[in-house]
Amino acid sequence: MGKNQSDSKKKSYLVLKLKDDTPESFQLWKGMEESITENLATFEIILQDISYDEEEHTKSCTALYGSAEEFRKAMMSTQQHIISKGIITELVTIKDAEDNMTNISMYKANKLIDKAETSIEKLKHL
Repeated sequence: MGKNQSDSKKKSYLVLKLKDDTPESFQLWKGMEESITENLATFEIILQDISYDEEEHTKSCTALYGSAEEFRKAMMSTQQHIISKGIITELVTIKDAEDNMTNISMYKANKLIDKAETSIEKLKHL
């Protein structure tokens, strides 16, 4: 990707926390980074400065994206992908310097993710 394309994207700083924070699930989550990156790339989302905190069981990164809509779609798709592997995360922090509307949208997205997690749990018990 050229520098100009990257510069035109919006940026958000994210912190995600693993809900079931066993050492095994944390390692599995870290090991999924390539598939997470590939999934996000389908929505033209790029993660930079990815950092995992072993003690807090969190992941922090900067997301580069074109539109809030694509960002929401990418987050939902990625959550579905990792939930299918048994990993459940929650969004702890999102800081968007350019557009605070993303925060409201992410709140709505988290509510949808919670509903999806509930549905998946119900399906597991069928």
